[in-house]
Amino acid sequence: MVIHTGDFKVDPTPTDNKLFDLHGFAEYGKEGVLALLQDSTNVERNGLHAQRARSPAQVRRSVFARTERRLFIPVSRPPSTRIKLAVELAHEHGRKIAFIGRSMNSSAEIAEDLGYVEIPEGLLIHPGE
Repeated sequence: MVIHTGDFKVDPTPTDNKLFDLHGFAEYGKEGVLALLQDSTNVERNGLHAQRARSPAQVRRSVFARTERRLFIPVSRPPSTRIKLAVELAHEHGRKIAFIGRSMNSSAEIAEDLGYVEIPEGLLIHPGE
């Protein structure tokens, strides 16, 4: 048995407040898992630790609070927690949000359909607006 996780991070302070079930994950080893394949940036470099998720959220919150003009937030392979944060910050600060690109639009639509993100009526606009 092989588990391929894709990209994930064991984060003690996740932005969605859903802690990673490390003990549950460890149970797979007892069930005969032979290999775990996962993506991990800089895994071969000593001394590096993943940045805590709340730190970037606090930075974004500060930028939203003090910026009066348009904000562009580049997000590569957007997880729903980052989309949710951008939506919440736009709503909190009386701004509109536009998703640019097929990947962003698709990810936001899926996240909303699955209930991970709630986009308030009137918040989402076309990029041309």
